[in-house]
Amino acid sequence: MKQLREVHLHLGAHRTGSTAFQMVLSANATALHAQGLRLGFPERSRVPNGQLRTHLDHAALGDPKQLKKQIAKNRADLAPVLNTDEYHQALLSEENFIGGMISFEQGRFYPNVRERMILLRMVLHPAEIGNVMLMIRSYDSLFESAFRKRAETHVMPSYEAVRHRQAEFEGGWPTVVEAILAELKPQKLLVVPYRRERDDLALLELLCPHLGLAGLTPSEGYTNMSFPDAALFEIQRQRRAGKKLFWDEKRAIYDAFADKVAERPFVQLYPDHAENLRARYLSDLELLRRRSDVTLVEE
Repeated sequence: MKQLREVHLHLGAHRTGSTAFQMVLSANATALHAQGLRLGFPERSRVPNGQLRTHLDHAALGDPKQLKKQIAKNRADLAPVLNTDEYHQALLSEENFIGGMISFEQGRFYPNVRERMILLRMVLHPAEIGNVMLMIRSYDSLFESAFRKRAETHVMPSYEAVRHRQAEFEGGWPTVVEAILAELKPQKLLVVPYRRERDDLALLELLCPHLGLAGLTPSEGYTNMSFPDAALFEIQRQRRAGKKLFWDEKRAIYDAFADKVAERPFVQLYPDHAENLRARYLSDLELLRRRSDVTLVEE
């Protein structure tokens, strides 16, 4: 087997429509393979055929022996995508490469992104990094959406204990972008501000400009199921009581509480916090707009 010459990356971020983008990849996998593009993305309920299961343990960077094992493990995970005689390019789509959402609750913003990019570059060597796409979102709606999503699967602290830390969080999109540029050195970095209505096929063409779009299937307008506040309170009540809750059980809670109104919001920033976070995002967006090494996709 020969390793691919060039790898394009979609790095998420979380809560920016990664699942919808991966649905496009899944729906068009056969046609994209026919054009010489190998695909790697995680399998989800609405995204079949996913085979990407890679955990980047950036803590291994501090131990040479552990680092060697970690690189070997990650390369083995990626072998079905990266090792091939038939394809010259690959596209990996994985929002967790840059880190997890739990750091938001700690008042930090992807705090280990640089170390994770260093490890990712080591894992992908000797393939060249092609284009990289990062979708970003305003901090206020990102934090609230991430907290709600994690509440579906984890026991969460009260949001009252979290929002003060989020209001003055460390880091931000410019820091994430700087880490990607410095460590991956992509041919082009595409930064896409989040919006509900977008053309994922057009974004795919920007990420992999050699592709032809004729005959490809567009996005179906998928959005993640949003649990209402009353359902989230019930999920948390049951989780704190020690219940694991499988998907069919969560779906039953969703149906049972769909029309019920909670006594208070499950997640809500203070108005001044939300305003300040939006202003901070707009300021950071302007910093990215001024960078000559970033392509900001705003239309």
